[in-house]
Amino acid sequence: MSFTSSENQNRYGRMSKAALRAASVTLAAAMIFGAAGCSKPKDPAGRGIDLSKYVTLGTYSGIEVTEVSSDYSDEELSKEVKDLLDYYAMYGYLSEGDYYQFPEADHDKVQEGDTVLIDYAGYKDGVAFQGGTAEDQYLTIGSHRFIDGFEDGLIGAKRGEERDLNLTFPENYGNADLAGAEVVFKVTVKGICEKKFELTDEMTQKVFSSTVDELRTKATEARAEEAKNTMRTDAMTKILEQSTVSGYPEEIWQDYYDYNYNGVEKNAEKSGKDISSYLQSARGQTLDEFKDDCKEYANHQTEYYLVLMAVCEQENITLTKEEYESYVAEQIEEASISREEYFNIIKDVEVKEDILCEKAIDWIMDHAVLVAPEED
Repeated sequence: MSFTSSENQNRYGRMSKAALRAASVTLAAAMIFGAAGCSKPKDPAGRGIDLSKYVTLGTYSGIEVTEVSSDYSDEELSKEVKDLLDYYAMYGYLSEGDYYQFPEADHDKVQEGDTVLIDYAGYKDGVAFQGGTAEDQYLTIGSHRFIDGFEDGLIGAKRGEERDLNLTFPENYGNADLAGAEVVFKVTVKGICEKKFELTDEMTQKVFSSTVDELRTKATEARAEEAKNTMRTDAMTKILEQSTVSGYPEEIWQDYYDYNYNGVEKNAEKSGKDISSYLQSARGQTLDEFKDDCKEYANHQTEYYLVLMAVCEQENITLTKEEYESYVAEQIEEASISREEYFNIIKDVEVKEDILCEKAIDWIMDHAVLVAPEED
């Protein structure tokens, strides 16, 4: 039972590469391409929306954006790669889909920092509660993945020992049935393992299918992408603050809501649970709370969409067939699916919108003024 889990969303596009298999939107038929250099387009993606009814742009050119450095020192890079290895390897996951068998520790009792292999079952008023039972789970003592007292309650346990942990859920716990409740976890310590991973090509190949040098390159690229996205978010936040959004086109808003909801529903189906049970165990949320999150997500994403489409309209940013086909080919290759599968996942008009949103934010950043961060 993990009490911290979430599904990440793509901030500026409806369809992130990692989410291709999980989304559940369907194919739309119309394909309308703009031509560079034409007169100002209306509703660049071709949905037939009068953008002027929904958004009034504020200043979007020359926005001051705080510069974010993506530079790593050699020491920082080495630590990042080692932390990355430790994080993924501590769950025993291997890139081939198998599970890494942790080496047994040379001591007989659980200590802080050990990774233990456990079975557990949670009971409230003598009855097992939903989402509180699991087998063959790796847990690192001190990771704070479970509620207070769970990990500390295993310190000193021997291999094969069974312990009853009398605990209390937080008052603000997301599941109302468990919030503030006194419960008992019956835990069996099946193994005491060492979470010590040498940063070698052999180990990184097992976990990431990459050498150490390749992993260092990926970490550097990820840092640069993170810095880029931080600056984009800074720019968009300032533009939204200066713009006025008056209502949301229903079709756009619903697409964003469905994208978020359906992605989590798919994850629930894969786990063999209904969505309410999945949300309680994975997020500590009720279904109503999750629906509220979906609404908030749809509101924010629709605002981004309207502002970026308005920038496209104002600056004659259009989409060519070559750009469209190149983008689709890249997405298909990244997701390792066929073109037919791809267009069973995402609407044609949404592909165009994703590309246009990227072009709009690129235009904004090309015309932004980068300023140095304030001194601490």
